[in-house]
Amino acid sequence: MNRTKLPFSTAPYILFLLLFPGTILYYVATTNGLIPALITGYFGKTSAAALAILAPLYLWTTLRTGRIAVIDLTYFGFLLFFLCVVVLNSEEDSYIFTWHMVSIAQCAAVFLICKGASRVDRLPGLALKTAWIASSACILIFTVDGRFSLRELPSDVDKIPGYQTFALCYLLLSVVLVTGVRSLPTRCIAHAVAIACLYINGARSEFVAYALFAATYEFLSSKNKGLPILALIIVAAGSVATISSGIVEIPDSRVANLLDLQHDNSSNERSRIASEGLNKIMESPILGNYGKYEKGEYIHNILSAWNDLGLFGFLFILIISIGPAVKLGINIALGSAQTNREISAFSILAVTIVLLLVGKYFTYLLLPAALGLYSSSKLRIAQIEK
Repeated sequence: MNRTKLPFSTAPYILFLLLFPGTILYYVATTNGLIPALITGYFGKTSAAALAILAPLYLWTTLRTGRIAVIDLTYFGFLLFFLCVVVLNSEEDSYIFTWHMVSIAQCAAVFLICKGASRVDRLPGLALKTAWIASSACILIFTVDGRFSLRELPSDVDKIPGYQTFALCYLLLSVVLVTGVRSLPTRCIAHAVAIACLYINGARSEFVAYALFAATYEFLSSKNKGLPILALIIVAAGSVATISSGIVEIPDSRVANLLDLQHDNSSNERSRIASEGLNKIMESPILGNYGKYEKGEYIHNILSAWNDLGLFGFLFILIISIGPAVKLGINIALGSAQTNREISAFSILAVTIVLLLVGKYFTYLLLPAALGLYSSSKLRIAQIEK
């Protein structure tokens, strides 16, 4: 594998492995006593180290080439605007200030990692394949009552991440893996394993995200558009019939609650918070009401940007998320964008927009990841090698 021809790719590729599969494997190893818990807050510290390494490399590459992608400029502009809002509204000993500063740093790190890692030639590579297989095996093996929940394992490890962090890591790992797999049967196996792992993990958003990503990616990749639709119908009907018949006992998971959201406590609570948040937005629709909520009581959709950043911030994030998806979607429809990287970037962008509309805070890390993949997809390997 030759990565030397691709500027700003080797370091992000390594850091991608350390951050996403690395988080899963590190906590599985520490909670089971395989290695000592040397790092507290592995994901946060690894992403901080990644930013410290990649920011200078990215700046040097940009200055050397004299070029910067429009999406890079606009996304970093959004983060700069977000930073200004946070600093201007900062209060002493405010958890919101700390939370948002960490979020800004992690968003920048994830964007740079995904932008650089997906520029590696001949993805996914042996290291990423091995990491995906190991991560999948860990999720399927180390379960408690049929759920991947490391916090419930008896261990002395402090600050184990929640299921959503592990789900996001596994989701992005699977997306990058599938993007580089040419064989349809192999991709189908990877899809099945990924969906099973995310079901066991219990993160509903990431489960739905990957299912939608897989369906969109395969539909757009297929020359015969009817085959993916037929396959989806057969799989869905077979799954429902199997579960209903009781032939296969499916472990309990929060994902199953998606079938009855009306009686789901989490869904009802989020609806209440969204209603209250909308009232707060209407009190100050231009400037918003930064941080005017209790811990954890933020709006769980893209309106959270309006509440915290005002109308301008809300429109800003709408443009940088929807704009690239629309542009790439048009290019795919016209036939000018047909590579697996472009189709993957569109698929994950579309899924991210759906999640932001219905259930995720605006700093959700899938957005910078998707934008990073989109930015990378616009730069063809052939262009880099010239």
